[in-house]
Amino acid sequence: MFEKAIDLAFNVSHALQIFPPDYIRSIFGEMDSWRSETCPPTELHLAAFHEWGKGLPALAHILIPAVPWKPPGVTLPFSDLLFRPSLVYRHPPEVNAPDPTPGEMWFFINGICTDRSVVDLNARYLHQLFGRPLTVLHNFTRGFMPDLAACAVGKEWDRVTESAAVAFPAIYAALKNHACERLILLAHSQGTILSAVLLELLKGLHPPIQEQWVKEPAPPPERAVARKLAARWDFGRTIRAVRTGKDPQPGRLPSFDWPGHGRRQPEPVSLKELRKVEIYCFANCASDMVPVQARGRGAAPWIESYGNEKDIVARLGVLANATGPGSARIGGGLYSRAAAWGHLLNAHYLYPMMKARSQGDPAGGLKPLKSRQSPVPRLFAYLDAKSPPQL
Repeated sequence: MFEKAIDLAFNVSHALQIFPPDYIRSIFGEMDSWRSETCPPTELHLAAFHEWGKGLPALAHILIPAVPWKPPGVTLPFSDLLFRPSLVYRHPPEVNAPDPTPGEMWFFINGICTDRSVVDLNARYLHQLFGRPLTVLHNFTRGFMPDLAACAVGKEWDRVTESAAVAFPAIYAALKNHACERLILLAHSQGTILSAVLLELLKGLHPPIQEQWVKEPAPPPERAVARKLAARWDFGRTIRAVRTGKDPQPGRLPSFDWPGHGRRQPEPVSLKELRKVEIYCFANCASDMVPVQARGRGAAPWIESYGNEKDIVARLGVLANATGPGSARIGGGLYSRAAAWGHLLNAHYLYPMMKARSQGDPAGGLKPLKSRQSPVPRLFAYLDAKSPPQL
């Protein structure tokens, strides 16, 4: 416990070492990003007078702490201010919305301080850029301080467990869908922590590494959450059935709610299925997000992470030290925008990247942090409903 506290102190200390030490600007960016004439509708436009119908509820959700549970059966006044469970829904909501790439299933997990009006802004812009319908895994804000604390110290709190428990069945069902050739997961901020938990859950169903995964004495925070959920859903029963060729507990009811299939026991996840997954993280603040290393066959899934240099949340993960106390293990391609301020997805990540590309920079202003990785993120090959070659 003492070692974890020291590690956390180093991690947070590194995140705060920005100059000038303007932590408000680190989250809310330069004042230019607040102006409607500067960029398309972003999170900060909810503060405009004509948007107060959405802006005031969003502000209340940010300022008033809440719990990550469904409200009790009795309807209570202001229940949405006190109870904010995670949700899964489609964007755009039309069932017959055109899908130019039906073999691809796209998901989005939002970041901190995000209520329904903000996550809809994010989803709308992502849909505009990439041209695909999205399944939104809405990690409803429980208040600014609880959200920020969860990014820094709360990766094992119940709220992270609740959000991951809601998100994983949708991811798992899509991965097991035979029509799914690629599963694209876009994540921002705190959503990257949840993405790391989801990746760990997939590893927990991958037989070659499951035994090591279960027995690790001091797992990173994301794996600790995943192991808690794996025990709830009895992943061990699935793996034992694979090894013995029969169900070790045939009379026991299955414990996993698999969308589209009812309640049943989950099946193991193969390396081929892991290779379908691609994870793209904005302001990645996870402690540990590494792919499965297959001998002679590279890593799966594909992971890319992007961080603004002056974003203190990104400095907890993708821009943290790679080794030593307070370090983060983030696999895949790592990219940074030098001297860039701000943490919001639309205003400070997506729009500046698109602006840089429109001005002739195919990398969107990003610079790789590791040698031997592509100077241009693979993500940009998906813009305008296009697709890069299969991995």
